[in-house]
Amino acid sequence: MVNANPHRLKSGKIVWRVQFRDGSGVKTETFDTRAGGDKFAALVNRVGGKAAREVLARHTQNDTSTPTLAEWCATYLDPASGILTGIQPGTRRGYERIVNSSILPQLGDYPIDTITRDDIGKWVQWQESQPSGRNAGQLVSAKTVKNHQALLSNIFKAAVERGRIPTNPVRGVRVTPGQSREGVFLTPSEFIRILEHIPPRYEPLVMFLANTGARWGEATAVTWADIDTARRPPHVSINKAWKKGVDGRPVLGPPKSKAGRRSIPIGGKAVDYLPARGAPGDLVFRGRDGGRIWYGMFNTRIWKAAVAKSGIDKTPNIHDLRHSYASWLLASGLPLNQVQQRMGHEKIQTTVGVYGHLVPGADLETVDVMDRIMSAVPDRVIELEA
Repeated sequence: MVNANPHRLKSGKIVWRVQFRDGSGVKTETFDTRAGGDKFAALVNRVGGKAAREVLARHTQNDTSTPTLAEWCATYLDPASGILTGIQPGTRRGYERIVNSSILPQLGDYPIDTITRDDIGKWVQWQESQPSGRNAGQLVSAKTVKNHQALLSNIFKAAVERGRIPTNPVRGVRVTPGQSREGVFLTPSEFIRILEHIPPRYEPLVMFLANTGARWGEATAVTWADIDTARRPPHVSINKAWKKGVDGRPVLGPPKSKAGRRSIPIGGKAVDYLPARGAPGDLVFRGRDGGRIWYGMFNTRIWKAAVAKSGIDKTPNIHDLRHSYASWLLASGLPLNQVQQRMGHEKIQTTVGVYGHLVPGADLETVDVMDRIMSAVPDRVIELEA
């Protein structure tokens, strides 16, 4: 344990010295105040002598009015600062957890105008070496690293916009691409085989998901006021979704994006499967206690159990009903822009990127185009051996 100790100079002045090792021997740093000495000693104890000296050097070369990244993050996340707006309290709390666990341990002590692209590159490498918090024995996913990098980039972007630093050091730093899970597309017959093993209590929810392509948080937030069966065809209004509240508990908020607020037509069979109608403000799909149905419980205990009993050779999760819904619409000839609207995608590029390969006839059209282009190429003649 390193401490700041008083030392009297020949002039009689009391200074505070911190002795520590930095990998190349014993070093000493001297401070005019006890507060400065104690702060540096705590830094040595937390990050080691070598890293602490680097932080000290950056503070020495830097304008003392420039905040550290830790200080700027606190300002960025503070609702009173007015920097980060338009998010739910639970989302802000999630950002705070990411900052404290993934950003500040490596970069928090540096003044923001001394952090370079090289520092960000080292931080990314450190991030990619961290263990997963969900899957034992695995490293953190590439998606998680990208999400944390995006938050850090937004924090620096806000500093640039407010004239605290000239450029964003995070911009352009690449993250090692990971292997993301591909969506599983069910055929209608495979869906029916799974539905046969869903407990009757949950059949209405599964049918609704398969017939609307709604996200889990949207579907489980639907109330009876949102379903208009008098309209022809019947429609459901997707106008809210479950979000994390300030205390981490779920609260109702707006959909994922502006495009997420949409009206989806539903077929007669899906309407027939709806439970008995309740009061306008009641949830349509409720747990045994009358409240929200939890994704983790349902996906593991209900959905996966039904998939296993169905005998199909695929391993879909409940979210894959959304992918299957889009694939069925496209296979039936519905245009991509209409599928985009049904799915609530902000951009058509998202729809094309995920489902474009499912457009019927796309493969045949590609082959026809290439055959026309290559029509002048001589036919290949294979000579048989005598």
